[in-house]
Amino acid sequence: MVAPNYVLSWIVALGFLLLPHLCFAQKWQNLQTFESTGNQNTGDLHCNETGDCAVGYTFQGQINLSGRILNSRGGSDFVVMLRKKGATKSTYFTHGGGPLDEEIVAVRPRSKGGLLCAGIFWNELKLPDTTLLARDGGKAIFLTAHKANGQVEWAKVIDGTGLKSVTDMVLNENGNIWVSGYFSDTLFVGTEKVYTEGETEMFLLRLNEDGSTQWIRNHGTAGVTRIVGIAPLPGRAIVGIGYFDESVRFDASIFGSNTSDQDLFLVAWGPDGQVLWAKKGGGVYDATPVDIATDEQGRIYFCGNIVGVIRFDGGLNIQSKDGNADVFLGSFSPAGVPLWARVISGDQIQEFSRMALSKDKIYLSGYTLGDFTWAGTNLKPEDGFTSFLGISDTLGRQVAASRLDADGGLYTGGLAYTPEGQLYLAGVYRGTGALDALPLLNKSNYTFFTADFSTLVTGIPQILVDDPAFQVFPIPASGDLSITSRSTDAYVAVLYDALGRQLEVFKGSPQNLDLSALDAGMYVLQIRKENAWYVYKVIKR
Repeated sequence: MVAPNYVLSWIVALGFLLLPHLCFAQKWQNLQTFESTGNQNTGDLHCNETGDCAVGYTFQGQINLSGRILNSRGGSDFVVMLRKKGATKSTYFTHGGGPLDEEIVAVRPRSKGGLLCAGIFWNELKLPDTTLLARDGGKAIFLTAHKANGQVEWAKVIDGTGLKSVTDMVLNENGNIWVSGYFSDTLFVGTEKVYTEGETEMFLLRLNEDGSTQWIRNHGTAGVTRIVGIAPLPGRAIVGIGYFDESVRFDASIFGSNTSDQDLFLVAWGPDGQVLWAKKGGGVYDATPVDIATDEQGRIYFCGNIVGVIRFDGGLNIQSKDGNADVFLGSFSPAGVPLWARVISGDQIQEFSRMALSKDKIYLSGYTLGDFTWAGTNLKPEDGFTSFLGISDTLGRQVAASRLDADGGLYTGGLAYTPEGQLYLAGVYRGTGALDALPLLNKSNYTFFTADFSTLVTGIPQILVDDPAFQVFPIPASGDLSITSRSTDAYVAVLYDALGRQLEVFKGSPQNLDLSALDAGMYVLQIRKENAWYVYKVIKR
């Protein structure tokens, strides 16, 4: 057993090591900046289950990527970087551009190597080994699959007569590809033509691994209907979130907005495109969804911005503080049952930009224009604007927050959680700033950057270090670690390494933990019982 006074002294010592916030140790690392002669803008950031990460962004003028010089062909071109598992730096993968502004919306590394890209181009898009053309020189959506060496494996143009955009992409374990977006008038997908009834409608497209079309579905009846994000569900299903301002039909479900302002929807589709369920969140004034994610059990998490009231099916209601935008989080079951929703308010405007989900935490990026507090951390900007990284648990309870700022402005635009337990963040900044000890040097233009963020969350509701309810021994340990308790109450044991990465969760009130596979060194064991956490330092010989 670790003596209580020894545990207390260790926690106090640990607190000094983790200053300035005991409950939120943080470490930024692997900072990369990509400077061009013009402005840059964020596109997308994604890591797959094998640990490969891809990031896409746009640039103007000329950019130097470790000796590779790229020149934009007109307005903004895009470039995609790839970071293989275990690497600390991203390297050039591919790029594209044309006479006008291009946009990279989604990048998805493939488990077999290479990646998928989705975005927007005008008139003509030149890739290193392929040129794509838009019908009548207008705006079109592009989808491309690249081999591991960057060469284009296949490319697809989605065209039409009106407004159109792609919003998200999901690649499932079978290689099937889901693509979401919206359009007006008509949309041409291969030989298929899809027509709108309203001003704009959302579409959901499913492709085979070789890029051939399986099916396309569109929804909307009057006014504006747009989908902003999709995420996978068990059984090869998909769930999406979006908004509408008049009416929308999802098979048998027809939703009308409560006023002329935006309401939100959540919809699940089966592998053949059939609507499994559809839910509405509406009220007075605007509800603007931003991002959506699902966990391994299929629980759905989403975030957005709210002015006024949102009423979900099942009696769940949330409300903003005043007439300024606040941020909100919510969760549904895989069957579409509302579980919880929370609003986080400040004095002026707050908005989310992205969300990433780990096993037990939700990471959210955004910005605030006024006094704003998250988990006890005041994020009030010194110059009227600041971005932030907020962390909550999977019940929406605030855990920790960090300010992200540069004197010329810093905007976040990508979040991804890696299998190694790192949070990967992308954004642009101008001027001078810092991510802890990592300096963001003075730039006259907006410069794209990426960085990793490690957290050791010990945001403990109640630390009980002098309660003899648990005995943990032997310490040091070489094999099994024993846990005994006088209480019969259920508990969960969570093991972290010295960097704060969660290694394993032991449920079912375990009495023995097998440490034989661990390397020698120091670890942290948290025993959680109801609202109390017991903290022990574990040394493996």
